[in-house]
Amino acid sequence: MSFFEKSIFKVGNALRSATTAATELFQGSAQDPLVELKDAWKCIRDTVVDAEQNGVTDVSETALPRFYDTLATSLIREEQGDGEGERERQRSAAVSRSSSEAVDQVAVGDPCMEYFLKRNVLQTTVKYGVKDRPSGLLLQATRLVVTLLKELKQPLLHLAPIHKSLQDLLTKLNESLSNPNCSQELQMEATKLIVAICTILKNSNEHLIPIFIVKRDGHDAYLLLDVTLQLYMSQVRDVSTRAVRCLNAIVSLCSDAADRVIVETDLLSSTLLNDILSTYVELPPEMDDASPLALQALSQLTQQPFTQSWLQEVSLHNPSLLEDPSAVSVLKFTQGFQHVDALLARCSPTVSDAISKLIIEQFFQAIIAKKISQSSEVVQDMATRYLTLMFLTSAPRGPLRKVLCQFAFGEPDSEEPHRLRSLIVSRCDDMSEDLANSTLQFLVTVLRSGEERAFRCLVASTLTLDKTADGVIMTARDVLDQLAVVVPFHLQTEQRYDALVPYLDSAIKQDRELRNACGHWQTTNGILGGTGKGKFGDWDDSEAVTFRVGTVDVAQDSLLVVLARRFKRFTKQSTYTKLLLTSLYAALLQYPVSDLRNFLLSQHQASIMSLLTVLGVDIAKSTATSPETEDQLQKARKFMSMNDMDNLESLPNSARLQAIIFLEEFCKELSAIVLVEANSVVLSSHLS
Repeated sequence: MSFFEKSIFKVGNALRSATTAATELFQGSAQDPLVELKDAWKCIRDTVVDAEQNGVTDVSETALPRFYDTLATSLIREEQGDGEGERERQRSAAVSRSSSEAVDQVAVGDPCMEYFLKRNVLQTTVKYGVKDRPSGLLLQATRLVVTLLKELKQPLLHLAPIHKSLQDLLTKLNESLSNPNCSQELQMEATKLIVAICTILKNSNEHLIPIFIVKRDGHDAYLLLDVTLQLYMSQVRDVSTRAVRCLNAIVSLCSDAADRVIVETDLLSSTLLNDILSTYVELPPEMDDASPLALQALSQLTQQPFTQSWLQEVSLHNPSLLEDPSAVSVLKFTQGFQHVDALLARCSPTVSDAISKLIIEQFFQAIIAKKISQSSEVVQDMATRYLTLMFLTSAPRGPLRKVLCQFAFGEPDSEEPHRLRSLIVSRCDDMSEDLANSTLQFLVTVLRSGEERAFRCLVASTLTLDKTADGVIMTARDVLDQLAVVVPFHLQTEQRYDALVPYLDSAIKQDRELRNACGHWQTTNGILGGTGKGKFGDWDDSEAVTFRVGTVDVAQDSLLVVLARRFKRFTKQSTYTKLLLTSLYAALLQYPVSDLRNFLLSQHQASIMSLLTVLGVDIAKSTATSPETEDQLQKARKFMSMNDMDNLESLPNSARLQAIIFLEEFCKELSAIVLVEANSVVLSSHLS
């Protein structure tokens, strides 16, 4: 008989032996879990030896997967059907987890588990998996561990003899997952293993986390994190998606030891930073580089906060966005930034601060600051738009929103001028209308959010209280009377009694939202020692709340002064600029800070009330000699309501007509805000 024939004969015998054993195992002993377990374990050992001797290269050529399934099933069957064993398991959970008798205590009353532990079945299985010969044993070992950790109530993770095997298994998985040819099946099983371990650790077992911290090349390594980051970088979408959940589970665990290793190794920090950088560099750097669909997506994304993944939400409205590379880059950056922010929110303060510091240094300062400071206005414009996008993408009071505000506005109590903040404020009145508008949009977005650092740096730190000034006491009625005559009565285009109702509805909603947003840091008593009535967030039931105007001054070159310079040219601004300016002043007036309101309603040359008064006088003078203005205003309002821009632009002095209508509506908006603050009888009647 030739050597080849002998080899075929040996392999045939081995396969026939395995088949016979499997038949006996699955048919003859299904009623006895212990016999089933012993036979399965014997078949596994014999098959592994035979496979190695006969050159079998893959477990798919053997019955090993079925043997391992039977082994796990026998343990599960015993646990589910043995009441005595359940009582012993409840008792054993209270024993010392480092006790040398732990194995015996866990297995009392459970012959299958006793055999499983004393024969080191799990440890041997992991050794087979680490060798991975034949190929696929690592998958079988991982699958067995996952099944036992998920299905058994036995506290296996507490047993010291098993710890080394889990470390070896995770180490081998980390090595295998780094191979580009690693199978998707093994990757998916690895995610299940991480989830199973984290679930156990989270259930009052976080003291066991140090089990998964080992020495590697003289440094500590956190095995759970190492394996998960390998999965996170997988090219298989299902795997990387599951890995995100694994990362969330890992960083949610409370462990000083794990936090220390995460910070020291810098693996998580660099991975998340790379996520942001890799998607940001794909964004169009200038308007000309962006497709119309990309600009549409960017416009939608910066209009309002969102509640779900923009990649899903925006694409539902316009599926063609997903076919445009430029638009997809915007959506992917948004989604990635949101993911990093959500992950940081789950981290401990130690880990979150370390990662945030790296993002500030290597993303915001190294890249964003340079783009915003570039000489090219188009690059500055796009960088500012992306800054707005990042702010809206991050969660309110979330880690990345705090990072962004720290980067853009600095520290409110610092005596040193903050260069970027000064640059942003100055650009509100930039000669480039596009750059000025993108900056105004950013500040409207930020100030509407109630972010403490932004408000203190942009507004509060620039106001000073003049304690020697008596000021002028004004009621809400006094303020409303002034606003009512900014646009002369004969030029007002809508004088219906209910014209204020939509603005009241909006003001009530926005007032509540802003109070909730800044409720954790602000009170109605003001930030400069001003007087406000009632506790923060409560409605005042008095007939009127007074405003003590003329007691607050503002620093030169502050945001309020720069806005005033721009607002003086209100009638010459574009429609979009008018909307941004009025939105910004409305947002400022809505802050529950009496000192700021007292300034805005005063006759200070930079206050909105003073600016409106001057504009009203100019309008009265410019229209005094034009008797047809009233009719033209009615036509203009009709065309604006119909969005008929062609006919609107054809009217004589169209820009001035639009400005008058804008001012009329803006005064109504401010009146509604004052009424909401004052909680007057008018508002009480409306609410009832």
